[in-house]
Amino acid sequence: MKKCAKILSVLLMASVLVLGLAACGEQGKTSSESKVNGKTYVLDSYTVDGEDAMETLSAMYKEQSFAFKDGGVCVQTIVWADAMAEVMGSDPVEQSGTYEEKENTVTVTFKMEGEEDTVMEFTVDSDTIKLIEDESIMVYKQK
Repeated sequence: MKKCAKILSVLLMASVLVLGLAACGEQGKTSSESKVNGKTYVLDSYTVDGEDAMETLSAMYKEQSFAFKDGGVCVQTIVWADAMAEVMGSDPVEQSGTYEEKENTVTVTFKMEGEEDTVMEFTVDSDTIKLIEDESIMVYKQK
C-alpha cells in the first residue's frame, strides 16, 4: 500500500509540473529571449505591387511607430502630417494593444469597441518588422 501511494504521489507531482510548464508556454519568455520587447519600430518603407508608395503614407503620417513593452503591451503612435494634422490634431495619438511572439512572428491585437479587433502579423528580421497584406508591404525599422 505504501509503495502504491508513493508511486501515485510521484505521478501526481510529475503531472503538476508538466501542466505548470505547459501553462507558461510563450508567456514564460523573458525579455532577453524576446526579439521585440523594449524596442520601438518606426515606419521606414511602404510598397504596393512592388512599387514605392511611401509618398502616399507620408501625406497622412508624419510618424507612425510601434513600441513593444513588458507584459505583452504594444503601443502604436501616430503623428499626423500637414493637412491630416489640421483635421485630426497635431498631438501624437496612441493606441494600446497586446502582442504575442512565436518564433519570427509577432502578432499585435488592438481591441476596437463595437468593431472587430484589429490584428496585425509582423515578421521579425534583425532590426526590422514587416507587415505584409495582400500586395502591400510596410517595413518598420528599429528606432
